[in-house]
Amino acid sequence: MKRLFLSFVCLFATLTSSNSLALTPPIGWTAIGSDAAVLDPDHPEKGQVLEFRLERAKGLPEEVVASLLKKGIAIERFGIEPNGHINLVGPEHLGRAKLYWAEPTVAMWWAVIAGPDHVVSLDPDALLQSLQPTPTGVQWGKVEVLGAGQDGTPWGEVDSLNKGGEGWGTKTTQSPWVQDAAVVGKWEGSAKMRGLTTKLTFFFESNGELRVQSIVEDKETVTQGHWATRDGLMRMDITEGGSNLPYMLTQSTLSVPYAGARLTLYKR
Repeated sequence: MKRLFLSFVCLFATLTSSNSLALTPPIGWTAIGSDAAVLDPDHPEKGQVLEFRLERAKGLPEEVVASLLKKGIAIERFGIEPNGHINLVGPEHLGRAKLYWAEPTVAMWWAVIAGPDHVVSLDPDALLQSLQPTPTGVQWGKVEVLGAGQDGTPWGEVDSLNKGGEGWGTKTTQSPWVQDAAVVGKWEGSAKMRGLTTKLTFFFESNGELRVQSIVEDKETVTQGHWATRDGLMRMDITEGGSNLPYMLTQSTLSVPYAGARLTLYKR
């Protein structure tokens, strides 16, 4: 009897510990595993929620893109929204992803994925927000006085968030769009665009002007626009450019998304 009781305790502990690490589906969704849920089990294209726990993570969007690919969901392009959520675009899916740091080096990625015909019926930002656990130090029923906001909001959330500390969101203030001095200059590279090898030259001016020269089969095209950077993101107001796209910079290379591809440019 004692051995049977111990076996039961061990089994109960295993089940509760595994459930505590499992994805909690949003209301109305059905779990199809420890890390996935669907809106309609018979039609997963109507909506999927997936959870990825990554050890020794860096918090880069490429991490969730690679994790989705392992699930058979290909993503071709991504971009970062002002609220930090990641837009995902694939040949058969559209989606949004959110990062939450469970520990300093352990990233929790949640992704809401759906077919193009069904995305309009979902609110991905609300779904992602519902998956985030209660912040550390906040207890249900706890009385907390928030200062009144000075920006016209009736509840004062914006004012309380901007004062820092553990809260329910992120600060509403962001760094201004500027021109990263390390990007200013002439950068060159080449890429396959529409099946043709294209030589590209980017001229990033310190006043925010941008000129892109492309040469395909000895035919030259020059496009002009503007550019700016903020918190690791780049905005290119130009044909084939984009907004809120991550860029990576070294002493001699610049990696930027352009025309649906990620280019590696070299300083000249």
